[in-house]
Amino acid sequence: DAISEFNSIGGRIIVKCKGTTYILSAKDIIMVEVNPHCRNLTIHTVSDTYTTTQTLASIKSMLPSGSFYQSHRCYIVNMNYIMSYNNSRIYMENHLYFTKEHIFISFNHYWHVQSAYTCSNSH
Repeated sequence: DAISEFNSIGGRIIVKCKGTTYILSAKDIIMVEVNPHCRNLTIHTVSDTYTTTQTLASIKSMLPSGSFYQSHRCYIVNMNYIMSYNNSRIYMENHLYFTKEHIFISFNHYWHVQSAYTCSNSH
């Protein structure tokens, strides 16, 4: 819709959590992950985490494509927070509210992540 389009252009996304609507700055999002067991989605930012029932596809559509990449069916990562990666894991910068040491990268997505990361850092 028009509001989502406006916010994605402005680098913001709309997240609905337990009856409250948050407007998050995309640059502050470290990663998005889906818990396949309960179908919740968690957005990790530099200052907090947000859990929602919105779909990964809906969140992905609001994120700027040049900075974010889906590394696995359950993860979208902000390329600006990647410290390193190999053929099975991505290591992200650690922040106060982000406690994961690494996230998985699927074999099928490894080459795409490598290409996207190389392109995003060549500018």
